[in-house]
Amino acid sequence: MVHEIEQKQKRKGKDVAYVTHPIQVGFILSKAGASDEIVAAGFLHDTLEDSIEENKVTKAFLVEEFGQKVADLVDAVSEKNRELPWAKRKELAMEEIKKFSHDALLLKSGDVISNTTELLSDFDHDADETFKRFNASKAKIISHSQEVIQTIITSWAENPLHTDLQNCFNGLEDIKEMQVTWEFKEPENEAERQDQERRKERAFGVVIRATLEHIKKVENDTK
Repeated sequence: MVHEIEQKQKRKGKDVAYVTHPIQVGFILSKAGASDEIVAAGFLHDTLEDSIEENKVTKAFLVEEFGQKVADLVDAVSEKNRELPWAKRKELAMEEIKKFSHDALLLKSGDVISNTTELLSDFDHDADETFKRFNASKAKIISHSQEVIQTIITSWAENPLHTDLQNCFNGLEDIKEMQVTWEFKEPENEAERQDQERRKERAFGVVIRATLEHIKKVENDTK
């Protein structure tokens, strides 16, 4: 209701309903074997941040409807002051992540994986145009995302989403400077195999785009 009925909220720069994101987060957490409370928090994780003032979702409401644990988890991953500048908000968020419980880290992992895989997919289609949808530069977006991922990994080595987080980190590394960093290694499981395929496709895409840009530059220089 918060994202779809009241606001018709969309994903950044696309005609895609925002509600697809929390649904995906919930499914990621469920597949990872998370508890019912963590999965529920995944579906609800943006409600405190995104609800409109006329029908504000509060922590007390979440406690009443879904229980204390779900409400605490949603509150833990929610930014407390959206009025602050982007850099300050992200700095404060990083400090909070360092204090997260394992349950909150798992919830945050699902959110990060959903956002990062969508970003990488968009980049495969739109290249650097993807980052014009955000309120920060490409370098800042990638740097912050990788810092979040690394902090989660460092905080909890046994995280069941560890491999997916590392794959996201590697994917962001691939698109930093439009350089090809993919190299084959024998995958040990299905998640690694899929990541190999994604990184290979992304590497080919980078080469193709770089080649086309070079051809265009040569053509312009000879006119």
